[in-house]
Amino acid sequence: MNMFDDEHDAKPRILICDDHMPTRLIGRKSLQKVGFDVIEVENGEDCIKLFQQDPPDIAIIDIIMPGIDGFDVCYQIKDVSEKNNIPLIVMTGLDDNESISKAYNLGITDFITKPIEWKIASHRLRYILRANNDRIELNTMLDKLQRSENRLANAQRIAEIGSWEWTTGEGGEMFWSPQAFKIFGYEVNQCKPSLQALLQHVHPDDRVLLEHSIRKAIHRRESLEFEYRIYVPNKIDAVVLQHIEPYVDETYNMVVLSGTVQNITERKRSEEQIKYMAYYDNLTGLPNRRYFKDQVAQHVHYAKRHNKKM
Repeated sequence: MNMFDDEHDAKPRILICDDHMPTRLIGRKSLQKVGFDVIEVENGEDCIKLFQQDPPDIAIIDIIMPGIDGFDVCYQIKDVSEKNNIPLIVMTGLDDNESISKAYNLGITDFITKPIEWKIASHRLRYILRANNDRIELNTMLDKLQRSENRLANAQRIAEIGSWEWTTGEGGEMFWSPQAFKIFGYEVNQCKPSLQALLQHVHPDDRVLLEHSIRKAIHRRESLEFEYRIYVPNKIDAVVLQHIEPYVDETYNMVVLSGTVQNITERKRSEEQIKYMAYYDNLTGLPNRRYFKDQVAQHVHYAKRHNKKM
């Protein structure tokens, strides 16, 4: 069984570029035995053409070749190799650091020296491929995560919803999302997120409500939802809907206090407008019959509940 039978159905394609035919022959037979699909070219021109037409999964390129040498080859295929995440391995009989440094500056992944022990080299190539695949998967995951975060940020911006987290305990820190900064009346990263920074822009009449609710969520481990007003000088007051969610560890100790905050100013205005239209005459602005009947019903209910006359 070769080293790739348990990993991939398709054999990894490896390119050997060397003007020395015995090296190509021994390398092809050795690598085929352990599961590689080997392609051979004898000069730099053919190597460049192959990369442009049908790039391999990994390439071994000799440094010293007539015509276009390995350095020029690596330089000309660098864009293709980086775009397709193709590891480049150079073969060299040179032992000077200058040549090795020059090769690394051209984007090679690793180097091997001649004469090559192909059995050992095959394992080295296997691990290079595995590490490269792991890196590709990690980059793919990071790209997906970044796109997901961008979508979430756009959704929060459109819905005017921000989020925050507060690590409780000694030395605890607070985190605000970009939209939370805006809702709280700050430019993004204008200040260090903290409860004090938030309270500065909470309406004075609602600060006690917010502080009391946070203490209640911490001490009772309760989820809470409530409204308060954000006051920013020279701007219209905003009404926000705050949701608080406590998170505890295995021993029921508070770890993180998480929250979402949504600007519901327009919704509140719409509710007030609908309420006004329902209870007041559009022409005169006076309370209408529905308002009268509703007030009477409330007072009758109050009188019955407290055994009083109305």
